[in-house]
Amino acid sequence: MLATAKPAITLLVGEAYASGSLPLAIFTGAFAVTAFTTALGPIFLAREETKASAAITGVTTVVGLAAAYLLLPIWGVEGAAVARALTIVLTAIFTVLVLKSRIDLQLDVRMIAKTMLSGVTMAAALFVVQLVRYSKFLLPLYVLAGGIVYIVMLRLLKVVNSSDLELLNDFVGEKLSLLARILGWMLLAN
Repeated sequence: MLATAKPAITLLVGEAYASGSLPLAIFTGAFAVTAFTTALGPIFLAREETKASAAITGVTTVVGLAAAYLLLPIWGVEGAAVARALTIVLTAIFTVLVLKSRIDLQLDVRMIAKTMLSGVTMAAALFVVQLVRYSKFLLPLYVLAGGIVYIVMLRLLKVVNSSDLELLNDFVGEKLSLLARILGWMLLAN
């Protein structure tokens, strides 16, 4: 969504909202950075450490409010988006740091980096494509092109392995096993 914020917002809600494409891109960039930490939040609940989770939320909210207070007068709505993105990223960082200090949290930093590189490559390719030919009506083609670039990068960087595909098969079940096999064929580098 980061690379297709402008065509997405103009196609889906209208040209009048085109100025919202930069804040949307900022939000989606922050969410992309923190996507891998989404599964970590419930660990606090499982360990009955809600105070730690609440402390992280409190600290990052105060930092976000301070950033918004400073940036809103300067950048307007973009400043608010940056402040919120900062809150999102700090929540992810603090969650990882606190959990690493309490449990043996193993993060595959190489795979996270490879996945992020794949996403950055996809976004860069989409920016170039939009520079060459931009139309909000080409959004579906941009999404398809981005998906292809992302899958190719994941395959080239050997991000997915057979145990990942086994987990995917277990997760999606029998009804979607064909889709999982197709995805495995596209992603698994031999």
